[in-house]
Amino acid sequence: MSEIDAYHVNNEKKCSDFLSSQESHLIVSNDTIYLGSGMYFWDNIGNAHYWKRMREKNSRDVFLVLQCVLDIDALLDLTDPEISSKIDHLWDMFEKKSKSGHKKPLKNLAGKLDYLYEACTTIKCFHVIRIIAEYDHKINDANIFCGKNYIAQNVRVIYCVKNNCAIKDKKLLA
Repeated sequence: MSEIDAYHVNNEKKCSDFLSSQESHLIVSNDTIYLGSGMYFWDNIGNAHYWKRMREKNSRDVFLVLQCVLDIDALLDLTDPEISSKIDHLWDMFEKKSKSGHKKPLKNLAGKLDYLYEACTTIKCFHVIRIIAEYDHKINDANIFCGKNYIAQNVRVIYCVKNNCAIKDKKLLA
Protein backbone atom coordinates (compact mmCIF):
# COMPACT_ATOMS: atom_id res chain seq x y z
CA MET A 1 0.00 0.00 0.00
CA SER A 2 1.35 3.42 -0.98
CA GLU A 3 0.63 6.12 1.56
CA ILE A 4 1.50 9.78 1.91
CA ASP A 5 1.03 12.45 4.56
CA ALA A 6 -1.21 15.25 3.29
CA TYR A 7 -2.62 18.40 4.87
CA HIS A 8 -6.13 19.83 4.82
CA VAL A 9 -7.16 23.33 5.91
CA ASN A 10 -10.70 24.20 6.92
CA ASN A 11 -12.72 26.05 9.52
CA GLU A 12 -12.77 24.87 13.12
CA LYS A 13 -16.29 23.40 13.00
CA LYS A 14 -15.72 21.32 9.85
CA CYS A 15 -12.36 20.06 11.14
CA SER A 16 -13.86 19.16 14.51
CA ASP A 17 -16.75 17.26 12.89
CA PHE A 18 -14.31 15.44 10.61
CA LEU A 19 -12.03 14.42 13.47
CA SER A 20 -14.87 13.24 15.71
CA SER A 21 -16.55 11.06 13.07
CA GLN A 22 -15.78 7.35 13.31
CA GLU A 23 -15.90 6.96 9.56
CA SER A 24 -13.84 9.45 7.62
CA HIS A 25 -16.56 11.43 5.92
CA LEU A 26 -15.18 13.93 3.46
CA ILE A 27 -15.25 17.69 3.96
CA VAL A 28 -16.40 18.20 0.39
CA SER A 29 -15.46 21.28 -1.55
CA ASN A 30 -17.60 21.94 -4.61
CA ASP A 31 -14.59 23.28 -6.45
CA THR A 32 -15.14 24.55 -9.98
CA ILE A 33 -11.51 25.36 -10.80
CA TYR A 34 -9.24 22.42 -10.05
CA LEU A 35 -10.51 18.86 -9.65
CA GLY A 36 -14.21 19.22 -8.92
CA SER A 37 -15.96 18.06 -5.81
CA GLY A 38 -13.92 16.28 -3.16
CA MET A 39 -11.72 16.94 -0.14
CA TYR A 40 -8.57 18.88 -1.00
CA PHE A 41 -5.13 18.34 0.49
CA TRP A 42 -1.70 19.95 0.21
CA ASP A 43 1.42 17.82 -0.11
CA ASN A 44 3.41 19.66 2.57
CA ILE A 45 2.92 21.62 5.76
CA GLY A 46 4.34 24.87 4.32
CA ASN A 47 1.64 24.99 1.65
CA ALA A 48 -1.01 24.19 4.25
CA HIS A 49 0.18 27.04 6.47
CA TYR A 50 0.16 29.37 3.46
CA TRP A 51 -3.44 28.35 2.66
CA LYS A 52 -4.48 28.79 6.30
CA ARG A 53 -3.12 32.37 6.25
CA MET A 54 -4.95 33.11 2.98
CA ARG A 55 -8.24 31.72 4.33
CA GLU A 56 -7.97 33.62 7.62
CA LYS A 57 -7.14 36.85 5.81
CA ASN A 58 -10.54 36.73 4.08
CA SER A 59 -12.69 35.39 6.92
CA ARG A 60 -13.58 35.80 10.56
CA ASP A 61 -13.46 32.04 11.05
CA VAL A 62 -10.63 30.23 12.78
CA PHE A 63 -8.94 27.77 10.45
CA LEU A 64 -7.10 24.60 11.43
CA VAL A 65 -4.63 22.29 9.72
CA LEU A 66 -5.31 18.56 9.66
CA GLN A 67 -2.74 15.93 8.82
CA CYS A 68 -4.07 12.81 7.17
CA VAL A 69 -2.51 9.67 5.78
CA LEU A 70 -3.81 9.04 2.28
CA ASP A 71 -3.75 5.68 0.53
CA ILE A 72 -2.73 6.56 -3.02
CA ASP A 73 -2.83 3.10 -4.56
CA ALA A 74 -5.93 4.21 -6.50
CA LEU A 75 -4.36 7.49 -7.70
CA LEU A 76 -5.36 9.32 -10.86
CA ASP A 77 -2.09 11.15 -11.44
CA LEU A 78 -2.76 14.11 -13.71
CA THR A 79 0.87 15.21 -13.32
CA ASP A 80 1.65 12.42 -15.80
CA PRO A 81 1.12 13.74 -19.36
CA GLU A 82 0.22 10.28 -20.68
CA ILE A 83 -2.55 9.87 -18.10
CA SER A 84 -3.79 13.43 -18.70
CA SER A 85 -3.96 12.64 -22.41
CA LYS A 86 -6.03 9.51 -21.70
CA ILE A 87 -8.47 11.53 -19.58
CA ASP A 88 -8.78 14.08 -22.41
CA HIS A 89 -9.50 11.22 -24.82
CA LEU A 90 -12.07 9.73 -22.44
CA TRP A 91 -13.73 13.14 -22.13
CA ASP A 92 -13.84 13.53 -25.94
CA MET A 93 -15.54 10.12 -26.23
CA PHE A 94 -18.16 11.01 -23.61
CA GLU A 95 -18.76 14.44 -25.10
CA LYS A 96 -19.37 13.00 -28.58
CA LYS A 97 -21.60 10.26 -27.18
CA SER A 98 -23.80 12.60 -25.12
CA LYS A 99 -23.62 15.87 -27.06
CA SER A 100 -27.39 16.19 -27.19
CA GLY A 101 -27.67 15.85 -23.40
CA HIS A 102 -25.29 18.72 -22.60
CA LYS A 103 -26.90 22.09 -22.00
CA LYS A 104 -23.54 23.83 -22.42
CA PRO A 105 -20.11 22.37 -23.11
CA LEU A 106 -17.82 21.92 -20.13
CA LYS A 107 -14.47 23.58 -20.67
CA ASN A 108 -12.82 23.40 -17.26
CA LEU A 109 -11.18 20.36 -15.73
CA ALA A 110 -13.33 20.41 -12.57
CA GLY A 111 -16.58 20.15 -14.50
CA LYS A 112 -15.23 17.45 -16.77
CA LEU A 113 -13.96 15.33 -13.86
CA ASP A 114 -17.23 15.69 -11.93
CA TYR A 115 -19.15 14.63 -15.03
CA LEU A 116 -16.85 11.66 -15.69
CA TYR A 117 -17.07 10.53 -12.06
CA GLU A 118 -20.86 10.45 -12.40
CA ALA A 119 -21.03 8.89 -15.85
CA CYS A 120 -18.05 6.55 -16.15
CA THR A 121 -17.48 3.50 -13.99
CA THR A 122 -13.85 3.26 -15.16
CA ILE A 123 -12.83 6.53 -13.51
CA LYS A 124 -14.66 5.79 -10.24
CA CYS A 125 -11.95 3.27 -9.34
CA PHE A 126 -9.64 6.24 -8.64
CA HIS A 127 -10.05 7.48 -5.07
CA VAL A 128 -7.49 10.30 -5.19
CA ILE A 129 -6.48 12.75 -7.94
CA ARG A 130 -3.15 14.58 -8.02
CA ILE A 131 -2.29 17.74 -9.96
CA ILE A 132 0.35 20.42 -9.93
CA ALA A 133 -0.95 23.99 -9.89
CA GLU A 134 1.11 27.04 -10.70
CA TYR A 135 0.52 30.05 -8.48
CA ASP A 136 1.44 33.64 -9.31
CA HIS A 137 3.42 34.14 -6.13
CA LYS A 138 6.20 32.47 -4.18
CA ILE A 139 6.09 31.47 -0.53
CA ASN A 140 9.39 33.29 -0.06
CA ASP A 141 11.81 35.30 -2.20
CA ALA A 142 14.51 32.66 -2.50
CA ASN A 143 15.59 32.08 -6.07
CA ILE A 144 17.45 28.80 -6.21
CA PHE A 145 19.48 28.15 -9.35
CA CYS A 146 20.72 24.69 -10.30
CA GLY A 147 22.71 24.74 -13.52
CA LYS A 148 20.32 25.51 -16.38
CA ASN A 149 17.18 24.98 -14.30
CA TYR A 150 15.50 26.95 -11.56
CA ILE A 151 13.74 25.25 -8.70
CA ALA A 152 10.20 26.59 -8.90
CA GLN A 153 8.57 27.69 -5.67
CA ASN A 154 5.33 28.83 -7.25
CA VAL A 155 3.97 25.36 -8.00
CA ARG A 156 1.84 23.36 -5.59
CA VAL A 157 0.98 19.67 -5.54
CA ILE A 158 -2.71 19.31 -4.75
CA TYR A 159 -4.62 16.13 -3.95
CA CYS A 160 -8.37 15.73 -4.19
CA VAL A 161 -9.88 12.77 -2.35
CA LYS A 162 -13.02 11.51 -4.07
CA ASN A 163 -13.65 8.49 -1.86
CA ASN A 164 -13.30 8.44 1.93
CA CYS A 165 -11.71 4.97 1.88
CA ALA A 166 -8.46 6.71 0.86
CA ILE A 167 -8.14 8.43 4.25
CA LYS A 168 -6.31 6.07 6.61
CA ASP A 169 -5.45 8.32 9.55
CA LYS A 170 -6.27 11.84 10.66
CA LYS A 171 -5.14 14.25 13.34
CA LEU A 172 -5.14 17.93 14.20
CA LEU A 173 -1.80 19.70 13.97
CA ALA A 174 -0.91 22.13 16.74
